Amino acid sequence: PPLPAAPPGEVLTPDAIKVVTASIASGTGTMREVHDQVDEEDPTSADILHGLIQQLEQQAWFISAETRTPTAH
Repeated sequence: PPLPAAPPGEVLTPDAIKVVTASIASGTGTMREVHDQVDEEDPTSADILHGLIQQLEQQAWFISAETRTPTAH
């Protein structure tokens, strides 16, 4: 998936968060697409790739939490 275009100039934090998390999702999407092929060629590299995907997705979640609104239980 292509990376989203960043808006020019100064942007509001929620808009920047959307661009950053979409960019991470795009990158991890590509990594997931090639994971099985990498695993066939080099399982150790696939393990490293899996770890990177996991860390990036966790960071995307942390970043997106900046715009979440708590809900009452």
